[in-house]
Amino acid sequence: MNPIYASRRRFDIVIRALCVGAALFGVTWLALILFTLFYNGLTGINFAVFYQDTPPPGATEGGLRNAIVGSIIMTVIGVGIGAPLGLFAGTYLAEYGKHDRLTSVIRFINDILLSAPLDHHRPVRLWRHRGADGRLLGPGRLPGAGGDRHSRGGAHHRGHAGAGAQSLA
Repeated sequence: MNPIYASRRRFDIVIRALCVGAALFGVTWLALILFTLFYNGLTGINFAVFYQDTPPPGATEGGLRNAIVGSIIMTVIGVGIGAPLGLFAGTYLAEYGKHDRLTSVIRFINDILLSAPLDHHRPVRLWRHRGADGRLLGPGRLPGAGGDRHSRGGAHHRGHAGAGAQSLA
């Protein structure tokens, strides 16, 4: 066996063992915390926790109604503000802000925010697509995927490569 390969293999085994050990260490503490939480916490769960107000300092009984209602109110307010604002911003970007400098900044930030959820589109990015002007767009520059800023959604959103795609193979 090649000595460089053997050295790298030993190093790989050591690093993998350290990673497994670190993971087991963390998961062990997590399991202990969750066990303690459930063991001590399940005895205090009853319906009164959900419909009684938060107790004043020094009281022994009370509930979480204020926290639950407050969370619901904040969620409704956030959706009530965010949904129309997002809808109006998207409409503006699609209809009026095609070549504006602010539009490119907003689309760049949007691409960053959407980069993690769109990872399931990675295999499709290996295709080459033709743009609106007929030129080939390289890998990773699908229409609507952030690579071609003037498009409004490509075939990758529909789950197939589309008619304008050519395989790189």
